Amino acid sequence: MTVDKGIIKINHLFGKQIKMSEINQIEKYAGKYIIKTDKKKLSIDTHIIEEKSLLALNEVFKNLNVERI
Repeated sequence: MTVDKGIIKINHLFGKQIKMSEINQIEKYAGKYIIKTDKKKLSIDTHIIEEKSLLALNEVFKNLNVERI
Protein backbone atom coordinates (compact mmCIF):
# COMPACT_ATOMS: atom_id res chain seq x y z
CA MET A 1 0.00 0.00 0.00
CA THR A 2 1.19 3.51 -0.78
CA VAL A 3 -0.03 6.96 0.15
CA ASP A 4 1.31 9.53 -2.28
CA LYS A 5 0.12 12.78 -3.82
CA GLY A 6 -3.30 12.52 -2.19
CA ILE A 7 -3.99 8.94 -3.33
CA ILE A 8 -4.19 5.73 -1.31
CA LYS A 9 -3.31 2.75 -3.48
CA ILE A 10 -3.26 -0.97 -2.71
CA ASN A 11 -0.24 -2.52 -4.43
CA HIS A 12 -1.24 -5.92 -5.74
CA LEU A 13 -2.39 -7.39 -9.03
CA PHE A 14 -5.83 -5.79 -9.07
CA GLY A 15 -5.01 -2.96 -6.66
CA LYS A 16 -7.59 -0.31 -5.96
CA GLN A 17 -6.94 3.34 -5.38
CA ILE A 18 -8.90 6.16 -3.77
CA LYS A 19 -8.27 9.88 -3.78
CA MET A 20 -8.04 11.09 -0.20
CA SER A 21 -10.09 14.16 -1.10
CA GLU A 22 -13.03 11.85 -1.96
CA ILE A 23 -13.01 9.92 1.34
CA ASN A 24 -16.12 10.63 3.39
CA GLN A 25 -15.99 7.83 5.97
CA ILE A 26 -13.35 5.74 7.75
CA GLU A 27 -14.47 2.70 9.69
CA LYS A 28 -12.13 0.67 11.89
CA TYR A 29 -13.45 -2.81 12.54
CA ALA A 30 -11.80 -6.12 13.49
CA GLY A 31 -8.28 -5.09 12.52
CA LYS A 32 -9.30 -3.48 9.25
CA TYR A 33 -9.84 0.01 7.97
CA ILE A 34 -12.78 0.35 5.62
CA ILE A 35 -12.40 3.53 3.60
CA LYS A 36 -15.53 4.77 1.83
CA THR A 37 -16.26 7.37 -0.82
CA ASP A 38 -19.59 7.98 -2.55
CA LYS A 39 -18.70 5.38 -5.20
CA LYS A 40 -15.92 3.16 -3.81
CA LYS A 41 -15.00 1.12 -0.79
CA LEU A 42 -11.46 0.05 0.10
CA SER A 43 -10.56 -2.42 2.84
CA ILE A 44 -7.11 -2.32 4.45
CA ASP A 45 -6.00 -5.18 6.71
CA THR A 46 -3.93 -3.55 9.46
CA HIS A 47 -2.46 -6.90 10.57
CA ILE A 48 -0.21 -7.09 7.51
CA ILE A 49 1.16 -3.54 7.75
CA GLU A 50 4.44 -2.93 9.57
CA GLU A 51 3.99 -1.03 12.83
CA LYS A 52 5.94 2.04 11.64
CA SER A 53 3.88 2.23 8.45
CA LEU A 54 0.65 1.75 10.39
CA LEU A 55 1.53 4.68 12.64
CA ALA A 56 2.11 6.82 9.55
CA LEU A 57 -1.22 5.70 8.07
CA ASN A 58 -3.00 6.55 11.32
CA GLU A 59 -1.52 10.07 11.13
CA VAL A 60 -2.75 10.48 7.56
CA PHE A 61 -6.27 9.44 8.58
CA LYS A 62 -6.16 11.63 11.69
CA ASN A 63 -5.55 14.69 9.52
CA LEU A 64 -8.57 14.00 7.29
CA ASN A 65 -11.78 15.73 8.22
CA VAL A 66 -14.12 12.77 7.70
CA GLU A 67 -16.66 10.73 9.66
CA ARG A 68 -15.14 7.95 11.75
CA ILE A 69 -17.03 4.88 12.86
